[in-house]
Amino acid sequence: MKRSRVLLADDHQMLLDALKELLEPTYDVVGLVTNGRALLKAAENLRPDIIVLDIAMPQLNGLDAGRQLKHSMPSVKLIYMTMNEDPYLVGEAFRAGASAYLLKQAAGLELNRAIEIVLKGGSFVTPSIAKGLDDIWLC
Repeated sequence: MKRSRVLLADDHQMLLDALKELLEPTYDVVGLVTNGRALLKAAENLRPDIIVLDIAMPQLNGLDAGRQLKHSMPSVKLIYMTMNEDPYLVGEAFRAGASAYLLKQAAGLELNRAIEIVLKGGSFVTPSIAKGLDDIWLC
């Protein structure tokens, strides 16, 4: 069975290394990048199935990078991973093309689950913030 290809983007190298370690038993981690511009280039070259990205990155933030990626690679699945629990930002991430939105403090427990759901065509939001969401983020 073909393993899904995952590209990781965050401006903290230690987090990238930990996520790679977490995901490699199940997925092919094809690249690690630390800024939004590098993410666009790597995605074009590596053609991942899934991109796990932060919102706050240097050179190009994750929301803007995500919009560009969904325009050029509509089938790519975007999983945003951030510290921000703001419901408006959650909505903005989904409007930018997100399939999932995770809080970094829960990523170790939830990332594999979120990827499985996203690969089956579903969406995922960290449960601790999903409870507080209402139609604000669907507008």
